[in-house]
Amino acid sequence: KPIEADQARNAPEHFSIYKRSAKKIAGGGMGLSTVNLAEESSAYSFGALGQYQWKHGILLVGRGHLIMASGTAIDRDNENEREDFSVTVINLIPALAYEFLPRYMVSFRAEAGLGLSYVDVDTASTSYPRSLDKIEPGMGMATRFQGSALFNRMGDWHPEVFADWTFFQDAKASTLGIGVLKEI
Repeated sequence: KPIEADQARNAPEHFSIYKRSAKKIAGGGMGLSTVNLAEESSAYSFGALGQYQWKHGILLVGRGHLIMASGTAIDRDNENEREDFSVTVINLIPALAYEFLPRYMVSFRAEAGLGLSYVDVDTASTSYPRSLDKIEPGMGMATRFQGSALFNRMGDWHPEVFADWTFFQDAKASTLGIGVLKEI
């Protein structure tokens, strides 16, 4: 069917116009996490990222990631001994990502990265609870995997929902969250 003159003059009103994704994107997100440190713990996750489209669909990503967990550690030898703790984890992780179906209303993204992690542990006493033996304060390696769905019909803004798994030292954080990416 040929395009009418009125449709051509007012194209955004009559057609879905595809805009190619920007080469550079910045964004951030937050979520609720579970961390396998103790039976009774809760955690929050916050992150920021910058990405560059290297090749079609392949993205180079730099990510800063903060996990804050707190809870009660139970001594393995004496269940009557409990100690409150808080853990702060800061990750700096370069990653590769691939975006599936980038031209559709909803696209999907897979990301994997390996980087550095800094862990800080705070307890009420000077002794270190044995149930927290999966982590030690200090620097280490971190691995992060993320899967997300992005919504692409909001101009330069792309809201997302995501699930990620972050491994630091011998611990694992699983997160469900929301975020937004902005084309720059």
